[in-house]
Amino acid sequence: GLGSLQLFPAALPGPELRSVFKYAPRWSLQDTVKIRDHLDAVEMGTTDDLGFHRSSFTAALSVFRNSSQENAYHSVYTIMGTPQDNSLEFVVWNGKLGMSFGGTRCASDLVVPKDKWVSVAFVYDAERREQAIYQDGALAKRCGGVDPYDGSGRVIWVGRSGDGIGTWRGRIGDVRVYSHSECGEGIEALSSLRAAHQSSARRLLGATAAAPSPPPLPAQPAQTTGRGG
Repeated sequence: GLGSLQLFPAALPGPELRSVFKYAPRWSLQDTVKIRDHLDAVEMGTTDDLGFHRSSFTAALSVFRNSSQENAYHSVYTIMGTPQDNSLEFVVWNGKLGMSFGGTRCASDLVVPKDKWVSVAFVYDAERREQAIYQDGALAKRCGGVDPYDGSGRVIWVGRSGDGIGTWRGRIGDVRVYSHSECGEGIEALSSLRAAHQSSARRLLGATAAAPSPPPLPAQPAQTTGRGG
């Protein structure tokens, strides 16, 4: 079926047309998902379809940690994961953001606050063999010498992983997956835009509600998402 539609007022030359598809999201979820257990998780697609397998990528989203999440060494909560084998994981571990390929972990030193929306991004540059984690637009951790993720055909979920890794507790929203490694300036711009939209929403509401949904960013092509158990 049709997953993305873009209209332009003029015919684009080849290089510009290729750039449009390069910088448009491969997958997006603008709604906010409240996750209490694995039944609330959202199936995204395979690592090949989403551009994670042996490629550069950027996964940008907003997360809201419930107060029930523990900041403890053995406490891990899944932002995105592959339940089949836990080979690709974006998590909050010991209260901090982390990402891993096949068990090779890159972990931030910054605690992710609870009971508030936080903008996060997980970036991998295949050419530089480098992982980067961003929190609210700022670089939280960079790890070098990391080979590309090699896991063809794994299914990725928002909010759940396999055995030994907990499901998310809280909310996740405004998820976007790109087939390139976004630069720091781009991540900062995305985070600032999210913050501005959230601030505008709070002013319109006239009061701060518990875990308000992050307003969607300006329209970009969205892929069809699936839900499952």
